[in-house]
Amino acid sequence: MSDTIINENGLAISFFGYEDIVVPKNCIVFSDRVYEDFHATANERKSISVENGNPKFKSVNNCLIEIETGKVVLGCKNSVIPDDGSIKIIGAHSFSGIGDMESDDRDIFTHIAIPDSVEIIEHHAFADSGLTDIELPNSLKEIGSMAFMLTRIGMGGKSVCIPNTVEKMGIGVFTGCTELRRPMIFSQRYKIEGDCIVDTETNTIIAIHNGIAGEVLPISADKIEMLTFMGQKSGTKYYFEKNIKEIKVHPFKIPASIEFPITIVTHKDSYAHKFAIEHGIAYEIW
Repeated sequence: MSDTIINENGLAISFFGYEDIVVPKNCIVFSDRVYEDFHATANERKSISVENGNPKFKSVNNCLIEIETGKVVLGCKNSVIPDDGSIKIIGAHSFSGIGDMESDDRDIFTHIAIPDSVEIIEHHAFADSGLTDIELPNSLKEIGSMAFMLTRIGMGGKSVCIPNTVEKMGIGVFTGCTELRRPMIFSQRYKIEGDCIVDTETNTIIAIHNGIAGEVLPISADKIEMLTFMGQKSGTKYYFEKNIKEIKVHPFKIPASIEFPITIVTHKDSYAHKFAIEHGIAYEIW
């Protein structure tokens, strides 16, 4: 790679040559713009390496790794996550967009076994990628929001197993995973009801994994994360019982039509009815 723009503080402002990424020895941090570029060109990446003498990063098996934290910062379609016990974190957006449905390589990046040293998978780590199958380790403690959003996990009838070591899951972990019928969850904090993942500590629906029309939301939950429905097919109907007391609006500035594309079917004058009116969301009276 050439023509990388780096300021005096070691901040990479711009990268060029996205097929074979070489991180210069004086690059110690990436700007938001660079991360955006990495995501936009995810399917072009073939290899990742780091110049000798870089104090911050190293490359192993085409994975860019933050040395101090054991965090995979960036991957490519030829990456193999090291299984030598050194990797603790799969970073945010590190594999997002690789092998997505628009890519000619969508049948290459399909299966990943996360090593048994990883404790955290950060938000959007594999979002919008070609994954159809993922193995999660018993070392895993936390899965970030939208980590597997819009993947093909579950294709071919395979499921995914959330181990009992998981203490925290973000919202919308499997949002838009229309192939996934029923994940297996052994975590004490979370449970499956219908097509929903419910956080039993907060009685909140945090994920809906396949978007089957006509789903009645579980009555054990009285709160819903709004972003749970992001990625669902527009107009899909969900039945909201009277027990729903709160729909949590995410701080991101996302249009309601994208963030909440479904049709709410609920009782007249219920909380969900009033919420739909207030936010301009399609609704029907049950």
